[in-house]
Amino acid sequence: MQKSIIAAALLLLTCGSGAIEGEAEPNPKNWIFSRAERRVTLELRPANPYTVRVRFADQGPHLYFEVESANDEAWVADLRAEPGVRIAIGKRVFAVRAQEIDDPDERLRAYSRLWWKRHDADPPPNLRPEDDTAYFRLDPR
Repeated sequence: MQKSIIAAALLLLTCGSGAIEGEAEPNPKNWIFSRAERRVTLELRPANPYTVRVRFADQGPHLYFEVESANDEAWVADLRAEPGVRIAIGKRVFAVRAQEIDDPDERLRAYSRLWWKRHDADPPPNLRPEDDTAYFRLDPR
């Protein structure tokens, strides 16, 4: 019961309806400016906008985010079906494409970078990405 209440509260904190306000600007060559932010807002379903906030990390020209228990999240199905999204980092808005990562080496890079951003350290060598966690790379549209 307590886990259900916590999950519902987290869902309310991370999801919303409506579109991100503002026009998309050209994507930068790198995302270093984003490091001060802990989460990015994704706008899914352009015809009926829906927003969700996720933890993310930059790595050179790429932004990565993860979704734990991805198959249990209805919005992930929307993202997989329609990967063209807009993101807001602070007050800046960009049009990107979410590419799910299947390559094990890139999944490990994304996992390591996300771990580093949360813990300010590399992950322990024995830890690996969870099988039920989906990793996405945000590419320019």
